[in-house]
Amino acid sequence: MNFVQGHKSGMDDAALAVASQHIAQQSCGAVACALMSAHKAAQCCTESVERALTSAHKAAQCIAEAARAVASQHLAQQSPREISPQFEFRYL
Repeated sequence: MNFVQGHKSGMDDAALAVASQHIAQQSCGAVACALMSAHKAAQCCTESVERALTSAHKAAQCIAEAARAVASQHLAQQSPREISPQFEFRYL
C-alpha cells in the first residue's frame, strides 16, 4: 500500500510539474505578447508625436512668415513715399 501511495504521490508531483511548466509557458507567452503590444504602441505614439511636431513646425513657419509680412507692411506704411516727378504738385 505504501508503494502505491508513493507512486501516486510521484505521479501527482509529475503532473504538477507539467502543469507548472505549461502555466509558465503561457505566462511567458502573455509577457511576450504584452511586450510586443507595448512596443507597437510606443511606435504609434512616436509616429503621432513626430507628425504633431512636424505640423507645429509648419504652423510656426507660417506664423513667422505672416509676422514678417505684417512688419514689412507696417514699415512700408510708415516710411515716406516718394512721389514720382510727373505727379509732383507744386504750389505757386
